[in-house]
Amino acid sequence: MITLVAVLLQVDALTQNPAAVGLVGLVQLVPLMAASLLGGSIIDRLDRRRLLLIAQIGQAGAAGLLFLSATLDHPPLILIYVGAGLVAGLSGFSPVASVLSGGLLCIVGVVTLAWRSPAFLRYRPGDRT
Repeated sequence: MITLVAVLLQVDALTQNPAAVGLVGLVQLVPLMAASLLGGSIIDRLDRRRLLLIAQIGQAGAAGLLFLSATLDHPPLILIYVGAGLVAGLSGFSPVASVLSGGLLCIVGVVTLAWRSPAFLRYRPGDRT
């Protein structure tokens, strides 16, 4: 869930375009549906431990991609969309692993976004405005 919120906030901060923010949902929905529908037969054919390991490594890489996009000044939207799609698609193979591997790095991404936001930069401790 943190991944979804972080990506939506980042796309909104970059574009201020509701269509671009809505496209995030589509980019996440398609791989998640494909992985959920095809995941059962893939899981039955392959070793589950190995598949879980591959899914977790993939999710960690996708979360790293999202973290990289959060640290860049002007990241390309395709980078964010690819990262969000990979996290969603791989979570179809391991729902618990998506929370563990993607959540922590995306928290760092949200903190990075907050740190760079103009509202945060104007904030002074003790101000009540």
